Amino acid sequence: MSEEPAKALKPTPRPLAELLPPRFPRPELQPAAQRGSNRSGEVVLPTADGGTVIVKQNIQVIEHQGQSVELRSLPPQVRQRRRQITNTIVMAVGLLILILAFWWLVSDL
Repeated sequence: MSEEPAKALKPTPRPLAELLPPRFPRPELQPAAQRGSNRSGEVVLPTADGGTVIVKQNIQVIEHQGQSVELRSLPPQVRQRRRQITNTIVMAVGLLILILAFWWLVSDL
């Protein structure tokens, strides 16, 4: 057997879009944030048969197990305020934990 050195293969450049899987091949698989635009007041709701329906109101009444249920979409200002409050509380708790851990480390010296 003759031993020949292996030839190095040159990689052929391919476009990135060819290498990646398709983003969202079917519209129903898209994330809800991309399907419905909250800025225009649209809300995307699932239906019983597996589809979706777009509602253009902030309040939608649906029937579930014989009861009327109101689905509300909060305005962006209220959502932002809730996020700010939650973030402030989480940061305060984290800071308290760091202070207690530092105090515990220093008190042993």
